Order: sequence, then C-alpha cells, then structure tokens
Amino acid sequence: MSADPDFRSFMQRAAGSVGEIKQMMNRFRKKSCNPVELAAFVDLCNLGIPMGFISEAVEILCKHLEGPVFDPSKVLDSSFAERRRITSVALDGIGRLGNSNSISPSQFKLEAQPVIHQNWPRILNWIRYFCFEATDGGLLSDERDIFRSLSMLTRVLTVVRRDDQELFERALLKDEGFFMILLKLWWKSDKDDDTAHSPPCTAFYLVCRSVEELASQPRHEVFPMSTASSTQMAMQEIVLRVASDDAPGVARRVLGYITNPAHQDKAKYSYICYAFSFIQFITSDRTDSRLLNTFLRKKIGLHAMRELESMLLDGNRREPIHSESIRKLIILTCPNLMVRSIMTPGALHWTTILLENGFLQCVANLAECAYFVNHPGRKKLLTAAVHYIPQLLVHRGFVLSAVKAVKKAIEDGSAERIESSFLGDVYKKFARILLERAVFNAIYERSCADHFFEQRRCANCGSIEEFLDAELKKCAGCLIAVYCSRDCQREAWKRGHRRECESLKGTKHCR
Repeated sequence: MSADPDFRSFMQRAAGSVGEIKQMMNRFRKKSCNPVELAAFVDLCNLGIPMGFISEAVEILCKHLEGPVFDPSKVLDSSFAERRRITSVALDGIGRLGNSNSISPSQFKLEAQPVIHQNWPRILNWIRYFCFEATDGGLLSDERDIFRSLSMLTRVLTVVRRDDQELFERALLKDEGFFMILLKLWWKSDKDDDTAHSPPCTAFYLVCRSVEELASQPRHEVFPMSTASSTQMAMQEIVLRVASDDAPGVARRVLGYITNPAHQDKAKYSYICYAFSFIQFITSDRTDSRLLNTFLRKKIGLHAMRELESMLLDGNRREPIHSESIRKLIILTCPNLMVRSIMTPGALHWTTILLENGFLQCVANLAECAYFVNHPGRKKLLTAAVHYIPQLLVHRGFVLSAVKAVKKAIEDGSAERIESSFLGDVYKKFARILLERAVFNAIYERSCADHFFEQRRCANCGSIEEFLDAELKKCAGCLIAVYCSRDCQREAWKRGHRRECESLKGTKHCR
C-alpha cells in the first residue's frame, strides 16, 4: 500500500527543514534574534527536529525568557511590555514543541526536561506575568489575544506536569500563588468550549491533579496564611475567590464535564473521572460547606451512583468499553460521593433520592466488585449504613421510600445479594427496623385515615380517590391499605403486601 501523499509531503518538508534548523541555531548562538525569526525557528522545529537537537532548541527559547521579577502589587516594569512579544513566542514555542505530533514525547522529555528544570524560575516568572495580563490585570482587551495567552500557558504547564511531575508538585507546594494561577487559567477560559481536548478541559486537568496533591497536605504547610479549618476548606476559599464567589457557577461547570455528551466517548471519558476526582478531593466527609451544598443541590450523589452503575455493568461485559484503570478510578471514587450525600446535613433529602433511584441495586453490585474489597470506601459505606441511614427512619416520607426500595430489591434479588455480602448483618437489621417503623406508621395512619386534609390513594397504582368513579376499598386483612380494584390488590399482594398485612393483623384498631 502506498504511503499517504500528505504524510509523504510532510516528511519531505521536515527533512528539508533540518539543515535550516541547524543554520538558525548557529546564527542564534552568535547574535540575538527578533520575534519573527524566533517564530520561524519554532515553526521549523515543529515540523520535525533531529534527536540531539531538542535540548539546544529549548535552550535557545529559554534564553529569551530573561526579565525582571514580576510583582503584581507594584507598578509594572516597562521592560515587560517591551519584551512581551519575543517572550510570548519563546514560551509558546516550548509548549508547541512539547505537544508536537512530530516529536516523540519520551524523546522530548529526555532532552528538554533538564533544560526546563534549570530555567524553571524564568518560565514561572513569565507565566505569572502572562496570567496576570490575561486575567486580573485586564491588559488584554481582545478576546482572541486572551484565548491565545491562556492556551499558551496551558500548553507549557501541561508539558511541565507531564515531563517533570516533581518540579510541578514542588511549585504547587512551595511557590506562592501557583495553585491560584492554575485556577485562573481554567476559570477564565471560554466556558462554552469545555470539550476534550480544548484548553479549558486541559486547564481543568491541571487543577484536578493539583487539588488531589494538595488534599493530602497539612493546611498550615500549603496555605499558611489561611484561617480555614482544613486544607479542603482553604482550597474551596481560593476556588470561590477566583470564581468571584460564584459557587453555583463552579458546580455547574464541573458537573458539565460529567453531563457533556462529548465526554462519554471512550477517548474523552477521562474528563468525567477528573470531575468526580475534583469533587471528592476538594470536599470532605461530615464537613458542611457552600461548595459541597451546591454540588449536593446539583444531585452529585445521583450522578455518581449512575456513573458507578454504568461502570460496574461495563466491567461485566465480555469486552469492556473502558480500560481497567478508568473502571477502577470510577468504582473507587463514586461511592465516596454517594456516602458524602448520606453523611452531610440535609442527608434526608439526598438519601431519599438515592433510594428512589436504585441505591440498593447499586450497593448489591458494588459489594461484589473485587476493586472494593480492601478499599477505605468500604468502611465508609459500612459506617453510613450503621450510623447514618437508620437515623433517617424517624421520618415518615423516608420510611415510605425505603419500603418501596426494599420491595424492589427483594423482587430483583438485590436484597439477597446484599445479605450475603459484608453488609449482610447491617442490612438485616435495617430491614427489621424498617418493618417496625412501617407497622408503626401504618397504625398511626389508620387512626387518622379519614382526616379531611389527606388524599386517599390506591396503595398499588397511586390513583387518587376523588378522580375515580368508585370509592377505594380497604384490604380486609389489615384494614389499612386501600385499592381501586381487585387487580391492584392482587398485584400488591404479590409484590409484598402479604408480609406487611400479616404483621398488622394482630394490631388493635385505634379509630
């Protein structure tokens, strides 16, 4: 088969550019160049540069990053504006070469990483300037110029994160304001372009990795000036500061990565993982916060449960769609967000939503997953089942939702699977308490059944009596459940009313 003509043409141009690259390198060693010449040099290198010359090319680019130390609190040095054009070409060149399709990432790392590491103070100094210029400084009025600056900085930082993770993490932990720079790049990016692999998505990847790294560090070490109670709370304060205190906007944008249809594709699914990971690491268990409450109002627990169910089903396929690493990440992350919905203030509402949307079925599948056997999330789920969910049974509405969920779990076999798992004893105790509460509620409701403010509904189909041609009739056994027809009564009997009816037969009629 003949080679692709476009590829053959590209290789011919690249081969012809090698000699010119060498000539330009020799000329740049002897004298300085202007922005146009440096941009032409970057374009040539981007076509393909021989092994052994990458480090020298990056050295030439870094040589043009000299300049005064940037301090946004002081009047800008005029030399920043004077050197801006050539330094932007140099910085953009590092990012372009690091992400070039014609240069092997491993070869670039081998040759360029030592040079970038050595010149990191210069690179970071200009990153600070260009970030200030495009965000807080308001020095750029054209949206296209802002987009170019943000894209340039995102490319450079992505290369640094990929090739020198230790350097990136040290900057995150030691260099003041580095985390805020990453947040500003992400937040300032075009919100309508949050699709992989756009600059906003790439910037969010950097933010997510940073949050994950910072979450495990003591607050007084990474945010010494903050008065927050924890590292997570300090990070939330910074995120909201960058987002102008727009907590709903932050939640809406992060959840957009989860709900965006473009990210359901196998190649782009990692951005969904980043979003769940971001929420997990920036919030904490049993700690109330504005950002967490906003995520909860956006039903993050339900989103996490549905994604978890999807991934558990994918793992059972003969040929799974997603890689093992992706499946493992979702299976170990999403249960934490579900449990967080159960442990937080306002858990009654969020737990009811989970129960009504297949929580028990999801738990049954999760309990059988090999990834979950020794994970800390298993202990958290057990804690939620033992200490938090039973407390909600004092609420009538929750009991009704739980009864329906348990009935459905019995029908589809999920209850039996939970009983045979590590949650078996806890589930049996929960089912027993639930039955007692259901009986108590039924006795109470029977005593108040004819109150004028209550609408009588069929216990099976939910039809309201006032809209029916005939009155609802009570079950002859328990005298509590009411039905619109014999068919509904028979169906309810098969679905589990028999057990409830037998429990109520011996109770005294309180009316």
